[in-house]
Amino acid sequence: MKAMKKNQLIQSLIGIAVPMLAGAAMLWLSWRKWPDVQVDFGMSLYIPWRLNEGEVLYRDIAWFFGPLSHYFNACLFRLFGTGMMTIATGNMTLVTILCILIYRFFLKTIDRLTAACAVTTFLTIFAFSQYGGRIANWNWVCPYTPEVPHGIILSIAAIYFFSNFIKDGKPVWWLPVGILAGMAALTKSEVFLAAAIALGSGFIGYLWTRKPSRRLTVLAIGLGLGGFLIPITGFILFMTRHLGFSKAAASLIRPYLYLFDSAVTANPFFSSVQGMDKPWTNLTALLESAGICGFVILILVMLGWLHRRLEEPAHKTVMTVSVTALLLLAGPALAYTIPWLSIARPLPLATAGIVIYYAVTFIRGRNDRDIVNTALPLFVFSMFSLILMAKIILNAKIYRYGFALAMPASLMIAAALIHLLPSRLATSLATRRFLQKVSVILLGIVLTGHVLSALPVLLVKTF
Repeated sequence: MKAMKKNQLIQSLIGIAVPMLAGAAMLWLSWRKWPDVQVDFGMSLYIPWRLNEGEVLYRDIAWFFGPLSHYFNACLFRLFGTGMMTIATGNMTLVTILCILIYRFFLKTIDRLTAACAVTTFLTIFAFSQYGGRIANWNWVCPYTPEVPHGIILSIAAIYFFSNFIKDGKPVWWLPVGILAGMAALTKSEVFLAAAIALGSGFIGYLWTRKPSRRLTVLAIGLGLGGFLIPITGFILFMTRHLGFSKAAASLIRPYLYLFDSAVTANPFFSSVQGMDKPWTNLTALLESAGICGFVILILVMLGWLHRRLEEPAHKTVMTVSVTALLLLAGPALAYTIPWLSIARPLPLATAGIVIYYAVTFIRGRNDRDIVNTALPLFVFSMFSLILMAKIILNAKIYRYGFALAMPASLMIAAALIHLLPSRLATSLATRRFLQKVSVILLGIVLTGHVLSALPVLLVKTF
């Protein structure tokens, strides 16, 4: 028993230490190189400063998104002084909170190894990196606009509390879910809608699988709606002091109307971002990338089959050592030569597959509480990840808008690689562990490749 507890403690420490080391390394490489203050991020400094000078959003400053983020940053300026590092430090604090949420969510729904890999993926690829081009601002420390990362953090926090509700069935969890969703509604409209659809689908799945009493259902809905209205009402009352009620309410609704404005949706820039300017070309590129990823999965299938065929433990050990050594030797060459910035194209397709898998899993296992506790939160997270990529659906990337929009989906892919594929392909614990080791090395190669892709910018940039 003591040996088991000691082993669990060591695994816990490693699971925390690896992401921390990865994050510290990326923070050191990118230190104070995050923004281009003259493009996009400058307004994240300018608007909060003007708010602290007495001006009012929507009255004195035209703005297309929700009010929460800029007023939050204005509070940071008032408390800690006006400057870039105030915003950067605040966002690094939010990144830390997001890492804790990601770790706790995947630890609760899958296991410690998957949780550690998911956090490491976020910190290595998304949180601090820059991937070339003339404009930075595509990271979580100094983003092009604060509403997107703030909205995603709030949405993931809401999904985390939703997973608590699924586990113990206490409707009180819907109060923080509602409050966080209400705050997300005050950031970026497409982020909130993705979270709302995902959480709504999850709640319908809960009602169908658990069949709770009418009292519990009404209480959960009431707490969720009540929590949702708290930040909405608070901001309407605050803005009413300066704009009047009708203009205050309109200022919160207007960002959602832009989603249906043809002047925005038909804009050539957004069409190219989405991939709709050349749909067939982009769809072909997506399918080609998906084919390459499918080939990698086929190799994993073959390796699992070969491992299962070996009867002697010594032969299994030789195969594990041989494959591991081969991947470690080939890893540097693969990390240098593969065009990593192009491999994200199949993310929407792969995420759709994960959504379907977890939907089928919790539907088939609706009478098994443990299956629902795991599959339903993962279904909600993957649904959120898929809808969030609508803006880049045929042109998915991990840079530009993908630094935020493709991040949750990338975590789900990492989780599938580390846990889902080995568990589905293996029929024995030994084969599963073998495939997990291979998958961890493959993920390490991918992460290393992205770091190498960012180095040409991070090493030469001085500010």
